[in-house]
Amino acid sequence: METKLNSNPNKTKLNIANFTSNLPNFEGLSLLDGKYTIQLKMNVKSGEADLYICTDKKGNRHVAKIYRRKDAVKPELVETLSKLKSPYIAEIQDYGTEHEYPFVILPYFVNGSLAGKTYSSDEIRDVIVPCVSNGLRYLHENGIIHKDIKPSNLMIADDGGKILIIDFGISSVKSDGQSVILTKTGMSPEYSAPETFNNVYLTESDFYSLGITLYELFTGHTPFALAGTLSEEQMAAYASVQNIPFSENFPERLKLLIQGLTYKDLSNRGKQNNPNRRWNWQDIEKWLNGEEMTVPGELSGFENQADQRTVFTIPFDFITDRNERVRLSNLADFTYAFGTNWVRGRKLIGRGFVSAFFKKQDLFDLADLSMDCEEANVTGPAYFRLLTLLEKYTGRANFYWQNKAFGNLTELSSELLNSCYSTIPN
Repeated sequence: METKLNSNPNKTKLNIANFTSNLPNFEGLSLLDGKYTIQLKMNVKSGEADLYICTDKKGNRHVAKIYRRKDAVKPELVETLSKLKSPYIAEIQDYGTEHEYPFVILPYFVNGSLAGKTYSSDEIRDVIVPCVSNGLRYLHENGIIHKDIKPSNLMIADDGGKILIIDFGISSVKSDGQSVILTKTGMSPEYSAPETFNNVYLTESDFYSLGITLYELFTGHTPFALAGTLSEEQMAAYASVQNIPFSENFPERLKLLIQGLTYKDLSNRGKQNNPNRRWNWQDIEKWLNGEEMTVPGELSGFENQADQRTVFTIPFDFITDRNERVRLSNLADFTYAFGTNWVRGRKLIGRGFVSAFFKKQDLFDLADLSMDCEEANVTGPAYFRLLTLLEKYTGRANFYWQNKAFGNLTELSSELLNSCYSTIPN
């Protein structure tokens, strides 16, 4: 029997109470030479545009998304998106400009989005996962990274039988098929992959957001409730290391999928045969087929695949933030020194001294990690991630944040919370 999403029939009709019509400048406005007429403004939160119900000449409803900035949407992006044809992608039916402001015409979905709704594990497995996975696969194969996958951007088809991805306002066209350094305007921190806080967006970043979305669709909330109280930089550090909490009665198979989609270490990205990498559509297919799978990072034989050579053949001379000279002869001391001296450490990373040093030691994997941090402009989250990965190579599990060392995640979380609460006015 075909699975369909349960929808409250009272919510499937246009509810005028959900819209406002006090728009003297836009109500009744004709778009594209009278092809569409704006009727009502939708009471929907959107940081980059206003959404309106509009009708065509036959009286059919559509959604007009009018952006608030004249340069909000790149022309090449709209051109690419308008050509996309997939049963899992909400089609851009038309586009143009009005008073120099860009707009797109989208389908009107009677059942709305997945936002604010919860579903059974069967509904998630049979309808939501295959639809969104296939939609992301199609986008990625066409050079599009969505960058904002979340429940409100996943629409329910009018028959309840499938899900369509919508809202490509902050999407980006990949230029080389690899990673892209972009702005993070419009990103939703609660759903964002750790690397995106460093302005690095990958196809894997969309799958991370899908994992967080699936968690919310089952539980009714995102896994990191702290997102609303932490600063973006604190949230980046927290999400980089914090494990997603699962209740005892959380379905094991769904838990496995979410853990695979939200795996943080991207060092094995692109190595499909290595189980220690974030899952993509191919792994989702295996999961849907019921194949036996292992959570990334837990398979003994591949675990981290770290080079355990921690003694340097040539010591690294380091001057601390207090102008004290120390000689670092192993990776453990090196990581501790850089973790507790953020000013000098970040400066040396940014100038390329560290990556050059690791190359001289023939530690090319560590050099690559250092260069990743350089490319991300050695931001706090990027530096934190580098230190965390270096620490893993030593076999220890300390965490470093703003010159302090923490022995476990609980200590780090407490520090982030305390620093957050200390800034809240009484």
